[in-house]
Amino acid sequence: MLSVPSLRKVFELEGKDSLGSVVVRYGFELKQWLVHRGNKKDTDLNQSTWCSSLGYHVPLVSDLTNSNCTSVDSLCQGATPLSSVNYYQRQIGSVFFTEWGRMNYYTNAGFVSNYYLATDATGSKQFMISSNTGKTYSSRVYSQKYALCIVP
Repeated sequence: MLSVPSLRKVFELEGKDSLGSVVVRYGFELKQWLVHRGNKKDTDLNQSTWCSSLGYHVPLVSDLTNSNCTSVDSLCQGATPLSSVNYYQRQIGSVFFTEWGRMNYYTNAGFVSNYYLATDATGSKQFMISSNTGKTYSSRVYSQKYALCIVP
């Protein structure tokens, strides 16, 4: 088991001038915690089992992207505010790929430029989310993809 941080945490970053006076302040709330499996591709079942072994679970589509993916499947639901197309629309304060963008641009973070496993709210359908664009695809259950695991 991986330790699970107690969440919701509020952070505030301050930028100060040369005199030490605060000139800019940015606050945010950490609502979820994610871990990834690096460059290990595997089937949906094996990735889900790995997440469970950590005390985490496979993220929902709406945990990763705000893409409008109902054209892919009626059970597919991106986060709100919903993009007008099946790609993320960048949004501060939104969900993982939507807010952070192309994860492979973060040096030494271990993310790959590829597809990550996600599920629908019922857990009955699996999807693939592009880490580059937030686009959602139907998933072949036995195809191998990368994994993110999330809490809560």
